[in-house]
Amino acid sequence: MQWFKMYHDQVTGGQPILDYDGPGRRAQSKTGDIKGAPAPQPGAKAQQSMRQMATPTGGGSMPRRGPTITTRPTAGSAATSPTAPSNNTKAVADLSAHLNDVSLRADGLEKEKEFYYSKLRDIELLCQTPTICDIPIIQRVEAILYAATQAEGRQALTDAQQDFAGGIFLDVEGGAQEEEQPAPVE
Repeated sequence: MQWFKMYHDQVTGGQPILDYDGPGRRAQSKTGDIKGAPAPQPGAKAQQSMRQMATPTGGGSMPRRGPTITTRPTAGSAATSPTAPSNNTKAVADLSAHLNDVSLRADGLEKEKEFYYSKLRDIELLCQTPTICDIPIIQRVEAILYAATQAEGRQALTDAQQDFAGGIFLDVEGGAQEEEQPAPVE
């Protein structure tokens, strides 16, 4: 129903159709009047509809399809308010500025992603170098790189820290801090 209203407003510019004859239109249809009036006889119906279509105002023998609309609102104009175009222009300018800002941010994030991806790829290639790939710390770095989940990566990191640094260090806002180990029970 809303689609019909929108379509009507688009076609008519929101103005009512003054010469529309609903009962006459329904009488021309196959089912007759919708409100229960009897439909005309089949033979009489065809003759009556032909007479109605061939009126002098209808353009001779061509049936009249509906009112002719001479103006339609365009996408940039507003049918209801003369101040709307300036508001639309301002809104379009604001949205364009916002789009440019988001586009610049997305480009920056894409460059940053590519930068860090290339660093990880360099580390991966270094870990696969034949002369150093058998070093235990390189194997641990490779395990962190190839961890399928964040939990597996965190576990590989803590194992490497425990084996090579003697303790587990947690990254707290850019600074590594040693995690407190529980005191051995004697």
